[in-house]
Amino acid sequence: MKPIHVGLVADLASPTEIARRLSDLDPPGGDDDGTWVIEVLSEPFTTGSEDVDTALERLTDEARRHEWDIVVGLTELPLRDRDGRYLLVQADPQRRTAVMSLPALGGLHVQARTRHAVRALVSGMADQSSGDEHRVPLRCC
Repeated sequence: MKPIHVGLVADLASPTEIARRLSDLDPPGGDDDGTWVIEVLSEPFTTGSEDVDTALERLTDEARRHEWDIVVGLTELPLRDRDGRYLLVQADPQRRTAVMSLPALGGLHVQARTRHAVRALVSGMADQSSGDEHRVPLRCC
């Protein structure tokens, strides 16, 4: 089975440090699901000053440039849907691209929660050949 190349594009500082600790991420289920080759790119992508769709497009461009099969952006900025609700992730499964807001994971055990969330997200996009854009709302308060 051919390895899946995954790009993690992380905002500077904390998101980059978290992403670097994910470089050994493997698929759930072990060897039966193939292997993932993880590459981390530390680069600011400012979802706070542009809409999330623009950030997804920029991540798609990075995926093409680096020949990644899947790309996930990690940011400390909050994501919101059109109704103002907070989001954990906004993904475009057709382009196999997603943006994840780290604060939406909570303040405790951020590394472990990020590892779990990114593994589930990448696994889902690897398994999905097509689909509509998905928005995952964060339930809080």
